[in-house]
Amino acid sequence: MPKRMRRIAKAFVFICLILFITSFLYSQNGLHEGGKSCLWKVETPNNIVYLMGSIHVLKKENYPLKSSIERAFADAQTLVFEINLDSAETGRAQMMILNRALYHDRSTLKESIREEIYQLAAKKASELGLRMEQFNGFKPWFFAMSLMAMKIQTLGFDPNYGIDKYFFSRAKQTQKEIVGLESIEYQIGLFDEMEKKDQEQLILQTLEELDLFGSEIHELVHAWESGDLKTLEEMVLKSFKEYPDVYRRFICQRNINWLIQIDELLKRNKNVLIIVGAGHLLGEDGIVAALRQRGYSVEQL
Repeated sequence: MPKRMRRIAKAFVFICLILFITSFLYSQNGLHEGGKSCLWKVETPNNIVYLMGSIHVLKKENYPLKSSIERAFADAQTLVFEINLDSAETGRAQMMILNRALYHDRSTLKESIREEIYQLAAKKASELGLRMEQFNGFKPWFFAMSLMAMKIQTLGFDPNYGIDKYFFSRAKQTQKEIVGLESIEYQIGLFDEMEKKDQEQLILQTLEELDLFGSEIHELVHAWESGDLKTLEEMVLKSFKEYPDVYRRFICQRNINWLIQIDELLKRNKNVLIIVGAGHLLGEDGIVAALRQRGYSVEQL
């Protein structure tokens, strides 16, 4: 297997694979103090559960983080992530991803998507220094994620500076309990088990989002820094409007699954910090809205 393919697979595992546009937030001047943030607190008679919308990749200059975020980490005995990142870094996980990403019946990427989409994708891949021939034996979902991973590299982002990786490493150092809401196998299955038409839509959505970075990234960063939820919802969730099936699969259904586990976390006698992609917390289908509907008081910090 080419080394570039292995690097790509590792890159998007660290990104946690989901909700692309929230993965690429970045600011030259770091995250500012003062005001609200993409952080919420749920206080129960038993404990405090913090919910944080994650930026999965950042740069070194984005640190230190806001003091409210650091206080939430210090106050929590348990850290909850989309997946346990240790499980994603194993050789077994990488081989599993590549095995599921490859066609095993002599099918090709070119014959799996419409010709006009293939040509658009080929143009974008060329701009990123990739050749479509490299992906001939791979499924559309892997190609879409590969484009995103390469875009991250060209913009200088590093998953090692992402919020997930940062707090996962610190949780291990301070021996806090670590919980994963789902497995890497489940996340890969979300992609690999998509219908052909949905995988084609995933490529289209990815191509559209690649073009958003230069024109909208600073506004997006400012909204995240200041906790401007209205702007965040408009910018983060708008890419799903044309792809409702993808939205239900990657956001809504997973939120339902996670809420079952969050209900149990709210009954614990330990404080908890939950870190997931910001899109899972926003909007009427988000976890924050669901918790409020269940009668919890959820305060934005």
